[in-house]
Amino acid sequence: MTYNNTHRFFLRTMANRGVLSMKESVKVLKEFTGPNESVQPSTVSNLVEEINKELRSFGQRITIVKDKNTESREETLIFIMMVADKATKAQKIFTEKDLNYFRKLIEEIIQTESREIDYITALNLRTLLTKKEAEVLLERWSKMHYLKKITTQAKGTRKESTSISIKFTLGLRGIHEFDTYFTDNLNSFVEKCQQCKEIVIMGCNCTTCGKALHKPCLDIHMENQHDNTRSSPTLNSDDTLMEDLQDNSSISTDKEAELLNSDDGLETQEPVSKKRRMIISLSDSDEY
Repeated sequence: MTYNNTHRFFLRTMANRGVLSMKESVKVLKEFTGPNESVQPSTVSNLVEEINKELRSFGQRITIVKDKNTESREETLIFIMMVADKATKAQKIFTEKDLNYFRKLIEEIIQTESREIDYITALNLRTLLTKKEAEVLLERWSKMHYLKKITTQAKGTRKESTSISIKFTLGLRGIHEFDTYFTDNLNSFVEKCQQCKEIVIMGCNCTTCGKALHKPCLDIHMENQHDNTRSSPTLNSDDTLMEDLQDNSSISTDKEAELLNSDDGLETQEPVSKKRRMIISLSDSDEY
């Protein structure tokens, strides 16, 4: 298909929204093309493939993923940069102070066992930024899906009183756009799933081999077992998985594994502070 206004419209929508579910993508595309056009998920996938051919030279792409770090397994489209240190328009939008603050946020989140930080901690990580500037950035990055803002209400000690808790974790865009950054700079705190080989942010550990898996990947592995033996996904043996898999909890870090297996001769990881740091850049484009 010749690159046309439909491609431009959808690319502009993705660049502005950052993240769209497949259901939302079908809806917005159908609204643009009109009721006489049949729009299916396959229509969106084909359109994305054609758009990506044009985006390749800009170091950007639209990726279709299933969010394995949450209970939702719906296909989701993400507008991401393929090169984390590529000079982009975002480096004109965000100052060096902003980008340094973002780097501190994502590193703190990854190094925290729960993979989330509270609002006060997020604000305290700022340097050379006012409290108001940090608040604005946190909201903006949440809307861009680099961060995910989690707001919960809890009943207070007094009758009819409630307290609001705000936390931040990595957004879907942040997970997929900075996977290489996490692997290169924070590999003491992240592991790749033994099934799909993608980074595990939230998941579980096999109690037999200690390796990390996404919960959906573990479920698929269990469904593919031909007998009642629940074998380890990483071992070619009849070793069984214990029942106390830590569903939806953060994975164990190498440091924790070293404490638990001090005689196993685990390789000591290079401290994060000594690792090569990539230049953080965020994609926030409306130029299409």
